Amino acid sequence: FIVISFYINGLRHVNLVFLHGYGLFWKMRWNTFLEGILNLCLSLLLVKDMGLSGVVLGTIISSVVSGWIIEPYILCTYIIHIRYVLYWIVYMKFFLSTIFMSGISYIIIGFLGLLPGWKALLIRLVISLFIYIIGLWLFWRKDKNYLELKERFIDLLKGIKKRTGRM
Repeated sequence: FIVISFYINGLRHVNLVFLHGYGLFWKMRWNTFLEGILNLCLSLLLVKDMGLSGVVLGTIISSVVSGWIIEPYILCTYIIHIRYVLYWIVYMKFFLSTIFMSGISYIIIGFLGLLPGWKALLIRLVISLFIYIIGLWLFWRKDKNYLELKERFIDLLKGIKKRTGRM
């Protein structure tokens, strides 16, 4: 649950940076209050049956309600001026591609049955990174932002080659 909470808060952070950068504190006033009340109520309700995991789950649920419903609505309405549905299409593509790549990594690493230790950790890291890079290419290769980032990366490598005379 803690990893899920970390991921959800990471996704929310992009929205919050824009909302705070544009000074939309007044538009967000009820969101913060409602998220806190919801978090407290859910955590108290779930802690009885689930213990500490219930508290974390309550936090996740309140973050999802706030970060996936209210904050994007304010972001779409007052800052980027796009339809809420379009925002969700892109957001879900990010979310589902991450879930897919994480699941594939989990299955492959579990299948290998690696032992604990630094070498095994390094192997897991390389496998996960490789799967992530392939996933980025599969899901985003036609996206204009991906293509722009790819061009910048190629230009960076050309600049390094030019300065060092190798590569």
